[in-house]
Amino acid sequence: MSKVKKLIILATPLFLSIFFIARNYINNARAQVADVSIYYDGPATFDSLGASYKIVVNSGINNIGFVKLTAKFDQTKINLAGNPQVSNLFKNQIVLTNAGEANSTGSVSIDLGVSPADKDNPPSGTFEIATLNFVPVSVDSFQTTLTFDNLGFQIVDMNASELTTMSSDSIISVNPISPTPTPTAVPTSTPTVTSTPTPIITPTPGSYVNGTAILTLVGPDSPFIFIDDTFNVNLNLATSEPLAGVDAVIKYDQNKIQILEITDDELLSDKTISTFDNVTGTLRISQTQSTGSGYLGSGDMIGITFKAIGLGTTSLDFDFQSDSKTESNAISYVNGNDVLSQPNSLNLNIVNHASVRLALTTDADTNLGNGHDVAGTLYTTNNNFTTGFQTNELGFAGSWQIDDSLIGESATFYVKVLGYLRRKVVVNIVSGNNLIDAGKLVSGDMNNDSVINNIDLSLLYDNWFKPGNGDYNKDDIVNSYDYWLLTSNFFKIDE
Repeated sequence: MSKVKKLIILATPLFLSIFFIARNYINNARAQVADVSIYYDGPATFDSLGASYKIVVNSGINNIGFVKLTAKFDQTKINLAGNPQVSNLFKNQIVLTNAGEANSTGSVSIDLGVSPADKDNPPSGTFEIATLNFVPVSVDSFQTTLTFDNLGFQIVDMNASELTTMSSDSIISVNPISPTPTPTAVPTSTPTVTSTPTPIITPTPGSYVNGTAILTLVGPDSPFIFIDDTFNVNLNLATSEPLAGVDAVIKYDQNKIQILEITDDELLSDKTISTFDNVTGTLRISQTQSTGSGYLGSGDMIGITFKAIGLGTTSLDFDFQSDSKTESNAISYVNGNDVLSQPNSLNLNIVNHASVRLALTTDADTNLGNGHDVAGTLYTTNNNFTTGFQTNELGFAGSWQIDDSLIGESATFYVKVLGYLRRKVVVNIVSGNNLIDAGKLVSGDMNNDSVINNIDLSLLYDNWFKPGNGDYNKDDIVNSYDYWLLTSNFFKIDE
C-alpha cells in the first residue's frame, strides 16, 4: 500500500470526528438563538428635558398574539414624565403600570394582547410595544441603565406557543458634561481690569421648547369604598419641565365624600397652601419652588383623607382649561408658560359593608296560627363567621356583618337547628345585605346525629301525646302526623 493511501486512511477518522463535532456545535448554537429579541430604542444621552425610549420587539417571522414584560429603571435617578404610551398594535391592555406607581417602584409591567378584530393581521417582524418618557430626578451628571426583568417575559404567538426571548439593556448618560477644549496660549498684554455687572441671561423667544407636567390622583387599591369608612388619596406630580409652582383645583360631591385632613408631602421646596370647603365640594392646593432652580422630577405633593358619607359612584375632578392660569396649572420656571397636561378624574364606588340575614321555614302548621320561630346556629365553612340566631314567626333572623373580603366570592353557610338536619346554602356575596335562604328544614333528627333513623323514631315514641320535642307541626302534641313527618325523611342526612 502506498504512503498516500495510508495517509488518507489514517486522516479519514480524524476528519469525520472534526466534522461531527463542528456540526453539533453549530446546531447547539442555533438552538440557543432566541425566537424573539426585545430592546430599547432611544438616545444614548439626554439632559433636563428628558427623552423618549421605545420598547421594540423583533419577532422575525413569528406572529405575536400576547406580550408580557417588565421594564426596570432606577427611580432614584430618572422618573417617568407621564404614563406609558402603548402601541395600537395591541388593543387589549391587560396590565399597564401608571407613572405614579412606576416612579415609586422603578418597574413598569406591561401585559398586552391582540384584539380579536386584529387576529388576521397580528404584528410580526420589528415593531414597537410601548414608549416610556423619562426625565432626570436631579441636574447632576450620571449614568443609568434601562433593563428588563428576564424572569418576567412571556411572548406567545398566534398558535398559542410560548417563544424564547432575549433582551438587551440600554446604558444612558444623563446631563453629560461636555469636555472643555484647551485653548491655545496667545501672549497678550495685561489688560486693565474693569468691573462690569454680571449679565442676566434670558432665553431667546422661540428657542426653548417646554416639557410637560402631569397631575395624577392615586386612590385606594380596593374597587370599593365602604360607607362611613375613611380613605386616602394622594396627589402625584410628574414633570419634565422645571417648575416654579403648581396649582390644583379639585371638585368633589360633598354629599358623598367629605375631606377630613390634608397632609403636606413638601414636594416643592418653598411653600404649600391648601384650603377645602365641604359645603361646596372644592379643594385648592398650591405649592411653589424656592428661587434658584425649578422643580424637576416626580412625587406626591399632598395626601388627602376623606370620609365616605353617601352611597353610589362619584369622582374627584380637576378644574382645568388648557392654557388657562386661573385654575389647575403648572407654571414653567423658565418662561412662565402653563405646561400642565389634561389631568384625569379619579372614580370612586361607595358601597355598604357586606351583611347577611337568614330565612327559613319549618313543618309548622301556619293554619293553626303557628310560626317558624326556631333557635339555632349559622356558620361558614372555615368558621370565620358563626352566630346563634332566633327566627321570628315568619322565619327571618339577622342581619349580621361579614368579612368584606368575601364580596364577589361564593360563601358556603350552614344552618343547624336542634331536631332538624343541617342545611347548606351557597351565596354569591355582594355589597350590602345578602339573603341566606335555607328553605324548609328537614324534620326528624331527634338526637342530632346528622341522620334520621330508628333511634329518632324511638325518641319520638317517648314523647307520644306530649308537647315539645318531636312536635314538628307545633300543634302542642306529638302524634301520628309527626310520625309521618319523621318517617318521610328516613335515612336522610345532613347537607
